[in-house]
Amino acid sequence: MAYDLLADQESIRVAREGLRYAQQLLENNEVEVKIGAVARYDVVRSKAEVASRRQDLLAAQHTFSQDAQSLKAEISKSFNEGLATVEIAPTDRLPEPHPDDVPTLAEAMREAARYRPEIEQAELNLRNQEATIRAIRTETTASFPRPCKGKFSVHPTFPAHQKNRIRDSGFSGTLRAAG
Repeated sequence: MAYDLLADQESIRVAREGLRYAQQLLENNEVEVKIGAVARYDVVRSKAEVASRRQDLLAAQHTFSQDAQSLKAEISKSFNEGLATVEIAPTDRLPEPHPDDVPTLAEAMREAARYRPEIEQAELNLRNQEATIRAIRTETTASFPRPCKGKFSVHPTFPAHQKNRIRDSGFSGTLRAAG
């Protein structure tokens, strides 16, 4: 719970910074529109970005407020109006991660696969499809006799792409299109 508040506090800081940058961009664009350096569309887009950043800040503040209320409820036997109005202001910061805290890529992949059985299922499906494709290719090439001696002629109505395939297989004889 306490780490949630610390993370929420960091989210608020990031949202405020994003709003500040969006407001600065809006101010710059308004000045540039006055001198004719940018189109009015850029100002409209900047205003939309400021509105979006304000929404992000409000969402971060709301999340902090909810998590603070949850923490108060966890640590208090009786949750009353007086406690509900008390503000919680975390003074700690989130700890910096140590290199040992971050797993290697191989370990992370194994951990992810353990909690995601659909990934293993998808890999099995891919292997099955590859085996099916190999079997079809083998069956297709095995259905024509291999190199024979003799002449080869194909009826003129036989499809060209099939002629080349049959010619490459080494078939000898005369073929006619069905129908």
